[in-house]
Amino acid sequence: MYCSNCGEKRVKGNFCPSCGERFPDNQATQEVPEVLAHPEAPQVDDHQTGKTNPYVWVAIGAAILLLIIFVAASSNASQQESARVAASQSAQAEADAQQQAEAKRKQAQAAAEAAKAQLAPDKDACTKIAQIENSVGSQISGMSRVSASPIVASVSMDIRSAASSANQVQSYGYALADAYGLLADFMAIDVVEASTIGTVQQASLNFKNACKQLG
Repeated sequence: MYCSNCGEKRVKGNFCPSCGERFPDNQATQEVPEVLAHPEAPQVDDHQTGKTNPYVWVAIGAAILLLIIFVAASSNASQQESARVAASQSAQAEADAQQQAEAKRKQAQAAAEAAKAQLAPDKDACTKIAQIENSVGSQISGMSRVSASPIVASVSMDIRSAASSANQVQSYGYALADAYGLLADFMAIDVVEASTIGTVQQASLNFKNACKQLG
């Protein structure tokens, strides 16, 4: 029991030890049960007192850790993808460079083959005309000028025929054929001047130099 005036716990006696209020006679000496002396304190919810369940913090920490792991994994994946794209672009650029180099090589090869094909008639003419000139001396050896005149005229015609299929050396071949034709005309009348022999020799030299320039 408690004092009706101040609420202090009642003890043995007729008066309240705190405020001096007189207790009723029928309750003056009555002991207060121990169970009432210590009333059960009301239970207070943790949410009302501001306290947080420790498992909540564990869950929050785990969520933060998972978020960090996810961000790190995403960043790593992005870096790997960037590296893969860069490697792919580098490989493509290298492949393109190789294709361009191969195309240029084929183009140069085709140009060289075209030039070679274009020079083939000239080289063939040079070979034939050289063989014709080399045979002249043996054909007219020991013959008189008049007798050798038809042979020299035939040489002139053969040289012109061989030069007709040429390109770059054609004009030099025709000049050489004309020089031999002039020589044949003078040999036919048994008159051969030094200037005529010089004309043939110069035309032959010019033709040979043109053939050397073909490579």
